[in-house]
Amino acid sequence: MKHIKIIIIVSVSLLLIVFAIAFDPVIRQEAVEGSKEILPYPSTFTLEASIYYMNEDALLEPEQKEIVVQNNKLIEAIVAALKERPTSPDCYQTISDDVRVLSAKIVRQKLYLNLNKAFVKSPYWAEEYRLLTLYSLINSITQFDTIDRVQLRIEGVDINKYTGDGGLYGDFTYNGSVTYQKPDSPEKVVLNFLNLISVNRFDMAYKMIENSDAISKSKFVSEMTIYEQAKKSYEISQPFSRRDGELINVYVQYQFYDTIRNITYDGGTEIWRLRENSEGNYSILWPREVE
Repeated sequence: MKHIKIIIIVSVSLLLIVFAIAFDPVIRQEAVEGSKEILPYPSTFTLEASIYYMNEDALLEPEQKEIVVQNNKLIEAIVAALKERPTSPDCYQTISDDVRVLSAKIVRQKLYLNLNKAFVKSPYWAEEYRLLTLYSLINSITQFDTIDRVQLRIEGVDINKYTGDGGLYGDFTYNGSVTYQKPDSPEKVVLNFLNLISVNRFDMAYKMIENSDAISKSKFVSEMTIYEQAKKSYEISQPFSRRDGELINVYVQYQFYDTIRNITYDGGTEIWRLRENSEGNYSILWPREVE
């Protein structure tokens, strides 16, 4: 009987020793010389990313790049890519070579990013390009599902201290209003035109008019400034188009939603006339029409 108990105790002890060796990484590494613990994902990998550079029209244009992420430092890889020269001769980098990431932490899809002062001391941080410099970084970062907003600090100080007018507040998200997208339909051409008006890029909007001799640039800016102020509180419903001979009519309806009274107000319907050339590009005819 005693022999049976001894055998059972020894057997259990051996099983415990085997179990400990099998599941304790320290013992396992000592047992197998040169072995390393295997992580569930690689610390260095390559991925395709859209890096946003400034084009000749002072808009952000994405360029597809293959970036190498080392030690799982995604933000550092994005910043490094932004400091590289774009392949397109019509685009320019917006971040200087001495910009460095001091810290980067993602919590619940919010990135807490801290950069050194080189970000706001570079020639790209000039007043007319400040917004593009900022959003070349933000748009490049927020393209990933793991990040949808960014809190940006410069050596621990909120970025608003360096914006000049103090008009930027809170977390930053992707900004499509400063991003160039080649319109591939009449509806998108009109939406792009109206978007340029909403951000006061009247110079760009004026270039989209076919018969610009019908209105001077100064008069166009004056008229569209009043237009933008009148439509500031309205939203555009989904536009649609109809062909009228060689022309294309794009119908745009404005609406205003009163959140307090839960009422939607009609802001009027506009007809924007476009012409398509032999290359498939669209231009806006002037003057515009309102129903």
